[in-house]
Amino acid sequence: MDHPPPTPIPANAVFKAPGEATIGDKSTCLVSNEEFLVTDSSPKAEHEGKTYYFCCPGCDSKFKADPAKYLKKPEGT
Repeated sequence: MDHPPPTPIPANAVFKAPGEATIGDKSTCLVSNEEFLVTDSSPKAEHEGKTYYFCCPGCDSKFKADPAKYLKKPEGT
């Protein structure tokens, strides 16, 4: 997957879980598992009342096609 260069993450950015993050937070992309800074231009998808942000446009498309695949919790958690 070819990702654009990431926006630098400020040292004071707060980490929030996917589905909890808002603009200015750092989070993890559910598709690529990359940590990124959520900006107003970050791709996003609404699912079951939550907004999920992604590191790049390809990732939001994959999530929208099969949200359950990316929201599965790893076994043992």
